[in-house]
Amino acid sequence: MDYNQLYLLAISLTVFSIYFAYNGQPDRKVTLAGPQFGLNLVLNVSVSEYSRLSSSNVGVKVSVHDRNSIPVPHQVGVTLSPGKNSYLAIETVKHIDKTRESNCVRHDRSLDFFPGYSYAVSTCRIDAEYRNYADVNKCGCSPEVNPSSNVNTRNCTIADICCLFQERRTFDPSVNCPPSCEYLSYDIQPSYSDLYTDGESGRINLISLYVYFDTMLVTQLFTDYSYTFANLLADMGGLLGLFTGASVISLLEVCILLFDVLKSLLLTPRVNKVVAELENKIHLPEVEIEEPESDDSL
Repeated sequence: MDYNQLYLLAISLTVFSIYFAYNGQPDRKVTLAGPQFGLNLVLNVSVSEYSRLSSSNVGVKVSVHDRNSIPVPHQVGVTLSPGKNSYLAIETVKHIDKTRESNCVRHDRSLDFFPGYSYAVSTCRIDAEYRNYADVNKCGCSPEVNPSSNVNTRNCTIADICCLFQERRTFDPSVNCPPSCEYLSYDIQPSYSDLYTDGESGRINLISLYVYFDTMLVTQLFTDYSYTFANLLADMGGLLGLFTGASVISLLEVCILLFDVLKSLLLTPRVNKVVAELENKIHLPEVEIEEPESDDSL
């Protein structure tokens, strides 16, 4: 894929730097893995235009993310320096939370300042930060170039920079942003080599970037309970059977035996009492049995 097949999604000024978001337009699909089937860019960082007042670092930071998510290169990204061939091998990882008791977000949550984007913890926190900026008692503006239509706020200008930096320092990041139950991430394995150039200018300004899939397979990571109550009962039964020779049937037989013993102990006095009462009520006539006289005569 070359530069002509890329579509510039957005150019935004953040508190860190200017970031450029690209994607294929229309959607581009990769059928094979390897550098020859990926994206190749040559970037000119123009070192002469850098200012030492902002940062002493020279280069760019690359973040690979889902097309429907907000990029956060200051949190997740790979730093590239001039004069290098940078190879970024990507592996797709799908995270699935199967714990039904967790408080993860199972459906996309509506975000005020980022409509149409997939929910993520980082996006939720940025949205909360933008809502804090848009508060009329604070900055009363939004850094986003195209805010949501349902948010009535103006775009921040240079006059609001001091307010934005002040609110960013005092903003509480502990907002209610639970993780998503299912999301995609891209693991990056970077490798570098020296970039051959004819002059000194190319060595200190140019970056050759290769972004490609290392494999066409998708790794799935499941989050589930490793030990449940059913596992506990099964293990207890197995241990009893192993060390004492007991089983579920044996335990049931013992329970039945104990029940019969208790029943006999509780019912025997009552039965004897009922029998005695019946004997008192029923008077049987006494019958005398006479013994026959012995006949001694012959």
